[in-house]
Amino acid sequence: MLIGTIVPSGGGAQSISRTYTLPTGSLQAVRANFRYQGSASSCSTGAYDDHDDLIFAVN
Repeated sequence: MLIGTIVPSGGGAQSISRTYTLPTGSLQAVRANFRYQGSASSCSTGAYDDHDDLIFAVN
């Protein structure tokens, strides 16, 4: 499920964030995908693109 997209304000190091309410469940996973250009995708393959997965337990 695509939660949303964020356009950085310019080049260089920045902190960006998105608020999301977790669904019910004790084990959660999210994927963040950074892309330089192109369309929203869960795993883009551009030369400057990066994606990271995070799996975590919730009490």
